[in-house]
Amino acid sequence: MHARGTALLCMSALAWTCAQADPVTPPIGAKPDNLAGTMKVTCRNVTTGETVSFEQAAKAFDCRANGLKIHDGDKLKITLSADAVAFAGHRYEGLPACGSWSACEAAAEALGGHLATLVSDGEQDFVYATFNALGPFWIGLTDAKKEGTFKWITGERFHYAHWAPGEPNNQGDEDCVEVYTPGLAAPGFWNDLACGDSLSGVAEID
Repeated sequence: MHARGTALLCMSALAWTCAQADPVTPPIGAKPDNLAGTMKVTCRNVTTGETVSFEQAAKAFDCRANGLKIHDGDKLKITLSADAVAFAGHRYEGLPACGSWSACEAAAEALGGHLATLVSDGEQDFVYATFNALGPFWIGLTDAKKEGTFKWITGERFHYAHWAPGEPNNQGDEDCVEVYTPGLAAPGFWNDLACGDSLSGVAEID
């Protein structure tokens, strides 16, 4: 697919708008850092007005963790976020007030990831410390397919849990899992909750 008058949109809290005039055919699965050397691109920081090369803009964020996605036929979009943080080779981003468990999972997938899968004390502690200001948030754990059999959305083995005392208890058909935050019964611990309840979420981008 040729992209005419391609615009590279680096969307973030400190957004860069990047453009180049020549048609390009990006290789399938190409990464922004692989394309930078072959594309004559300049980027303008929409906050500061600074104009730099694409390579310099890419270095301002961790572009290597973000795939190149094609949208609307002739636009290339790189999703970069100044809010994304990394732990053990994975990136995480808060999804404030994203809604139901399914809505938050869809929002995470739109970023190229999934609701976070917390598989160790270290990951659990990192995600809670980083995102507890969101209020209670969804993670990618559910027993919707079989009551009492919790599975991660990714299909990876469920071998680590951090349940609050007395949880999970399935009061009122609770098939999805939230992390309690300050002001709730057991901050930092997990609770099963009705999947339709509206919360924030945390996305994990592998």
